[in-house]
Amino acid sequence: MVQRGRNGTDHRGGERPGRSGECTRPPIDRGIRRRGRTTGHRSGVHRLRSPRLAETIDAVEGTGSEGPQHHRGRRRRSGTDPRRQRHLSSDRGPHDRCIQLIDQTNGHHEEHDAAPRIVPRPSIFDHDPESIRDWAVAHDLPKYLGDQVLKWVYERGVLDPNAMSDVSKRGRQLLSEHIRFGEGIELAHPIASDGTSKILLGWPEPDGGAKPGALPVLSNEPSWQTECVMIPTEQRRTGCISSQVGCPVGCRFCASGLGGLDGNLSRGRIVEQAWRLGHLPDRGRLSNIVFMGMGEPLANFSAVTDAIRTLHAPWGLGISARRITVSTVGLPAAIRRFATFDLPVTLALSLHAPNDELRREIIPWAQYSTVPELLDSCQEYFKRSGREITIEYILLGGFNDGIEHARELASHAKSLRCNINLIRYNEVSGLPFRRPATEDVRRFQEELRHRGINAHIRASRGRDIAAACGQLRHERRASGTNPVGTD
Repeated sequence: MVQRGRNGTDHRGGERPGRSGECTRPPIDRGIRRRGRTTGHRSGVHRLRSPRLAETIDAVEGTGSEGPQHHRGRRRRSGTDPRRQRHLSSDRGPHDRCIQLIDQTNGHHEEHDAAPRIVPRPSIFDHDPESIRDWAVAHDLPKYLGDQVLKWVYERGVLDPNAMSDVSKRGRQLLSEHIRFGEGIELAHPIASDGTSKILLGWPEPDGGAKPGALPVLSNEPSWQTECVMIPTEQRRTGCISSQVGCPVGCRFCASGLGGLDGNLSRGRIVEQAWRLGHLPDRGRLSNIVFMGMGEPLANFSAVTDAIRTLHAPWGLGISARRITVSTVGLPAAIRRFATFDLPVTLALSLHAPNDELRREIIPWAQYSTVPELLDSCQEYFKRSGREITIEYILLGGFNDGIEHARELASHAKSLRCNINLIRYNEVSGLPFRRPATEDVRRFQEELRHRGINAHIRASRGRDIAAACGQLRHERRASGTNPVGTD
């Protein structure tokens, strides 16, 4: 029986075919291996993964996200270089009695007693029908139990296995022991005067501690914190979710990247944000999802695309692919890779400046590409998906909101099937940028429309609860207390 890992790999060390062809096996520590008792595996040799694996960014090459990843490997043949041996890990937790440190230069071994490494249980939100059915069969439970569990979670909104009345007592017990039903810890949940809700979630760190130099947090709180937002209107219920803890891009005007990148969110943690927003009391079902929270989605490619499948699937949240938007600051190679994704979601390019000189002043990653290169890759995405591109342009007072900037932006937009979303900046304490004047915003929009460009001004929502990307986490940490309006 092949058991599926969280990022699409199976326990023989291979990859599951059919998802863009990328290898999702994570990197491993080549210098350490384990040995000891195993359960149902062909080899007793185990490897340890790097504890900082969560910080790996897979924007172009494509690796998995943070969290436990399990693989099954082949026997090492006699004479094989130990550095080429495949990674192995038991799905039933560590059974190690010692760790064998290998000197790869001379082959000498030193044995040291070590405590077993605790492997976290997978989240129910990491599973799809195939993987949860395989889990059920592997634990001598009926295959259909997997479908029952997913129905309880996604259709009925139940995260307590003991409340799943049509699941056997033994099944409920095993579910409680082996699978986590919700990982996020709600740290704050402010509600704005316009009805916008924001949830600050804390997550257990994969290696049990914060990275050196991380921003301070309140006592007894996880250092890994992300935000998700519910934005209700008369026509829709939009969930804005995060893909990473912090952000690697470090845009000069944004609060998300002030502390750098702590790590990638797993598929399950991305999906859990949407699930929580969709089950807020008296808010109704989510109709739209935007990846415009913390992080750069295409730098966590595998987890984001797997999460989109769950968000879209009939057994999951059942949201139309055309109502899911992925926002990226833009690397041409990553956009072209995303163009091969088989679901026609909307791509939003965070351009924010009409030329390379201005853009590189506010977006550090802009040094790796030019505006024409980004637009060319977006054109390829449009040709493959048939979906019109959204260009996001944040208006910073006195910096990029002049009429000359509007004219230059219009000349770029004419080369692409797109619409432009104008965003008025929400001030972040400690940053030098200011919100533009309303008359300047209107003038900017009129200039674009005069030149035949479809341009809209995004309504500002949740300003009284620090609803801008990363703002609530930043203000909470800066003050050392709950910001105004939070629980």
